[in-house]
Amino acid sequence: MLHYAFCTFLLLATLSSLAQSKRDLVTQHVNRTDVEAITGVTLKDPKFTDVDFSRETIARYHSVKPRPYDAEVCIISVGRLDPIQYDQQLKVDKGMGYKGELTGLGDKAYWADLGQGIGAYTKVAVVKGKNILSVTLTDSKPGLTRLEATKQLVNKILPYL
Repeated sequence: MLHYAFCTFLLLATLSSLAQSKRDLVTQHVNRTDVEAITGVTLKDPKFTDVDFSRETIARYHSVKPRPYDAEVCIISVGRLDPIQYDQQLKVDKGMGYKGELTGLGDKAYWADLGQGIGAYTKVAVVKGKNILSVTLTDSKPGLTRLEATKQLVNKILPYL
């Protein structure tokens, strides 16, 4: 019984450590100030979600000012690549605003522009080794397209995957 309890503790500690390392990856290489500089929006501290036993960590950044819609300004997702996850997400995005593949970002990447007007967002998904990174933005500062802004955030994280 003691062995079982120890193994359970060790598993939970390992999963917690994996989740923290993904959070550290996001917060150490892209922080709230970085996202504010690219979006031109004043943001609250990110809210983190760990998905599927630390397979994925998601950071969600919300505006300080109330908005006419309840959407995040930025979503950054970092996770261990499930062999079919990228293809499934690509299939979904192809039906919702897929724009094309991107070169020079990881092993493979694509972008999507979803929606128009208020609440529209741009997403870049990248596979690098055994990791998948997804960055979604609803805003970019004047003079910068949402795609350019999203790629800037991706490029800040990608070297550390």
